[in-house]
Amino acid sequence: MAKDFSKKLPAKFVADISSMPHLDGPAWLRRLPAAIQRLEQLWDIRVGDHFPNLSYNFVAHCLLNDGTRAVLKIGLPETDSELFDEAKGLKHLNGNGAVKLLRFDEELEALLIERLMPGDNLKQVFRGAEERSIAPAIELLKVFDRTYADQKLFAGLENRAVEFRKAQDAGFNNSGIETGRKLFEKLCGNPRSEVFLHGDFHHKNILSSNRGKFLTIDVKPMIGCRGYDIAVFLNNHVFWIAQRTNQSKKLIHAIRQFSNEFEIPPEELTDWAFVQQVLAAWWVFEDGGPNWKKDLEFAEIWKSLYN
Repeated sequence: MAKDFSKKLPAKFVADISSMPHLDGPAWLRRLPAAIQRLEQLWDIRVGDHFPNLSYNFVAHCLLNDGTRAVLKIGLPETDSELFDEAKGLKHLNGNGAVKLLRFDEELEALLIERLMPGDNLKQVFRGAEERSIAPAIELLKVFDRTYADQKLFAGLENRAVEFRKAQDAGFNNSGIETGRKLFEKLCGNPRSEVFLHGDFHHKNILSSNRGKFLTIDVKPMIGCRGYDIAVFLNNHVFWIAQRTNQSKKLIHAIRQFSNEFEIPPEELTDWAFVQQVLAAWWVFEDGGPNWKKDLEFAEIWKSLYN
């Protein structure tokens, strides 16, 4: 990668990619300009500035040859890249409840996707009126409920059980992980029908769109109980309203709305939220992040909410 190009990328993004133990991050960063140029030629697009909040993928604005706005997303050089699943999930949804997949290149691990306009996320749209973000989330989950859940096409949520074993082997907070593991096994054994899961269903992945009022991005598709997607949303909701007054009352109100719409008992949703937050803390720990203890503390909120 040319030094000038490196300097244009967020410093944290470069540092995070470069420090990943299982990838040769610096080499990937050096190859990035060539990959972008090749994709411009393959897809007849013009790539513009990258998005400011890059995390683990390179994501940039681009224009199609007819002037239509789109988004280019290039993933890390992983054998089993999440982008493969994202492409599969977007193709399956075909624009229903999510952005449209325009092109996919497996070799370069690149997606070309629809650009949502105006593209404001739920936290931007409902800042100061957080409770109003619940209704559009519910409507999107109903869209996913109407999507055929192909058991052969996507991994089952129950496969996440391996994460608990990995965490225990690593000596990560054995009490929280053990409690989460038992709850996870109980919840996955629930006879509720399995549905298509977004997999990362939170406020910043739900954007305003002139094609539909709100649509999702960053799909990580799975098959499992709807409670998991709701739990991801609820845990992000906790962080959002952490400094607000009457936090518990607001959480109970949010839970009641999801519970009524999807006929899932409130206590089951709080169990899912605890499980999902413990897993989130483990993933932060696994990636070497500093805030995993804070994430674990937030998991305890769900144990005490109805006590």
